[in-house]
Amino acid sequence: AGYDHVIIDGTVIEADRVRTPGPAEDVDLPDEQRKHNRIHNALRAVGERANALLKYFKALRNVSFAPWKIGLVVKAALVILHTEHRRTT
Repeated sequence: AGYDHVIIDGTVIEADRVRTPGPAEDVDLPDEQRKHNRIHNALRAVGERANALLKYFKALRNVSFAPWKIGLVVKAALVILHTEHRRTT
């Protein structure tokens, strides 16, 4: 069996099983926590989409040109993302 390395508080631990914590069974979250989670997920979704969009641009795959050109590509991606989400005020 292969071993995975887990870093906990800066300590590297070698283990044959790694368990990712998930929601506890039969435990209802308070409304305030659910609200916080919804807002966090909504904001994270936009950030994940922006990251995926930036990866789509071929110009950012092998960056070997001037940094200001990267800024132009990122600005273009931001315009596309805002237009897509109708956030052009």
